[in-house]
Amino acid sequence: MQILAFGSDGVQKLWKWAGNEQNPNGKATANIVPQHWQPNSGLLMANDVSGVILEESVPCIALSKNDSCDVSLW
Repeated sequence: MQILAFGSDGVQKLWKWAGNEQNPNGKATANIVPQHWQPNSGLLMANDVSGVILEESVPCIALSKNDSCDVSLW
């Protein structure tokens, strides 16, 4: 499972549960803290928010079980 958050500034953040000796399947659990993930390039994932009134934007969140995003609201 992954958590994908879209911030009001357009930046997207992704957290994943890593597979390790404590969590061999990499499943989401309250016992393991998810790791913030960024692409190897180090480039941030971001939406273009030019022309958007940021004070009126609503952050949202998407949950994925299979590495695909099912929800993408802005």
